[in-house]
Amino acid sequence: MDLLLHLALSFSCLVGLGLLVWLPLIRFEKSKGLLWSDLGIIILSGALFINVHDILIKNWNDLHLILPIASLSGWIGFIFYVRKKSINLLKAINKIPIYSFIFFSLLSSVYFLKIITDPIWSFDARSIWFFSAKIIYFSNGLGDLNTWAIPNAHFYHFDYPKLIPILAARTAQSVGFWNEYLPKISLAVLLIPSISFLLEFKARPWNTVMLIILLLGIPGSHLWTGYMDGYIGLYASLGVLFWLHSKNTNSIRHIAVSILSFTTLAALKQEGLFFLIVFFIATIIWEIKIGLFRSFKKNIFLLVAIIPAALWIISRTKLGIHPDDFITGSLGRFISRVYSQEFYNNILMNLIFETGISRAAIPLLFSFTYAYFRKVKPIELPWLPILTGIGYAIFIVFVYLITPFELNYHVYSSITRISLPVVMMLVISSVLALAKIQQKNTIKDS
Repeated sequence: MDLLLHLALSFSCLVGLGLLVWLPLIRFEKSKGLLWSDLGIIILSGALFINVHDILIKNWNDLHLILPIASLSGWIGFIFYVRKKSINLLKAINKIPIYSFIFFSLLSSVYFLKIITDPIWSFDARSIWFFSAKIIYFSNGLGDLNTWAIPNAHFYHFDYPKLIPILAARTAQSVGFWNEYLPKISLAVLLIPSISFLLEFKARPWNTVMLIILLLGIPGSHLWTGYMDGYIGLYASLGVLFWLHSKNTNSIRHIAVSILSFTTLAALKQEGLFFLIVFFIATIIWEIKIGLFRSFKKNIFLLVAIIPAALWIISRTKLGIHPDDFITGSLGRFISRVYSQEFYNNILMNLIFETGISRAAIPLLFSFTYAYFRKVKPIELPWLPILTGIGYAIFIVFVYLITPFELNYHVYSSITRISLPVVMMLVISSVLALAKIQQKNTIKDS
């Protein structure tokens, strides 16, 4: 009972921090009532708040009242907001369809149980994310130069972002001990918002169900084993989906979902930051192509998403943590590999045929061909996710060409995981193309 009480108090603190972000957003939102996205925005904002706090204040014993006071302020602000607007929370919640409550509860419960009943055993989980979390927990924060001065720490990748390690360490702190199960609740803090965001996606019911099945199904076990690549693919998809969706709805909430998804992406792993950069470039290229470059100023908001990642890059330097050395000798490795059979056999062939890219390309080709025969204008089709996927695939190829590790080992051990964002960009392009066809048919019928 004490364990549950401590976890509940810790979660209520996180929610209070998230309310500090949600309350200003809701004041500018036209939609009334509560939406599914509100739950995700609050939880994810609270998690990112804790992440930034712990990066800036490296010792939990220093200024330790900041988080409780900030959380309490969020709850007080929420109470005043509800009273001022005369909002009946029960009525507002009752407006959400009961079947979506049941679906959300069942799906969240299944994933939550899978997360906390599966111990930390996979290599990345044990040696990277939760090993860093254990260091943070026993050091009462990120610590100082001595905290991370561990010999032979090359494969621990201490330079990786610390969103999950910080959340896992904070979970252990809330219950007062470390084990191989409870710190994985940090994964649920990311998974539950993603489900609420997908339920908020305003498409036809079959589109929403298809997106939920695909975006949660494709990452598969990576959502509970402790590999971050599944969450990279998931939040890359959510960021792109709601960025495109916000163009149609003009909803502050949907813009916030996109920015928060990209922020989470960049705070999870280096690949997330590079995906965000690729998406930013692809957005500029696409808007120049369709003549909407004047809206470029709106895209500047995407740069907000790099703030936690940038803070970590600055902080890790002060902690004496240095990134993997991909630069030394990279030109020689690039030249020797790009003109060799290794480039064709080990990289290109594996990327295309040993991952889900070739399988995802089939429904994409079908949906775009079907759209052509249904007289959908090419400019109306979802090209932006495809451009982003191609750009990210080029990034993957470049990383393998310059990797200091043995090429066969590096490709074999990682290519199916790190290609997930490419696969999921092709998948959401297919779904959005079919949705556009259906929308066009509905307009014709009316």
